[in-house]
Amino acid sequence: MHVFSLTTPAEALCVAGATSVLARLFSGLEGAQRVVENIVFSRYAAARQRQRAPFEPGKLIRRALVNTVVIQGLVFAVALAGLIALFAVALPKVWPYLASSRASWGQLWILGSLGAVLSLRYRPAYAALAGGMGLAVAWRFF
Repeated sequence: MHVFSLTTPAEALCVAGATSVLARLFSGLEGAQRVVENIVFSRYAAARQRQRAPFEPGKLIRRALVNTVVIQGLVFAVALAGLIALFAVALPKVWPYLASSRASWGQLWILGSLGAVLSLRYRPAYAALAGGMGLAVAWRFF
């Protein structure tokens, strides 16, 4: 919003909609990192068992945190650069539609609450969200 000096609710909804896709990306990335960390821990535990070495969880935690920060930081930087490039190209094309939109800040709050539901990673919540969205669209058009 700051980079392109966007201030209206329609512009904010456009940005929020474009960035909401990143929630799924980062959820998948976190899941993949969790699988890798479980494999690393299993290997560490097996090697420790064979060698009768003392348990040192600090090394595992430090390595996992560094990996998480580096990987997610790089993916975030690439995603942010991609979004800025996308908006630089797409914003002039959609600007007339955004200017004539009747979007409100309430709609922005609703979209923000969708992020909270998506962060639950609970399939029935996704189904309830999809059903609610379907009902809202049906209510609007019928």
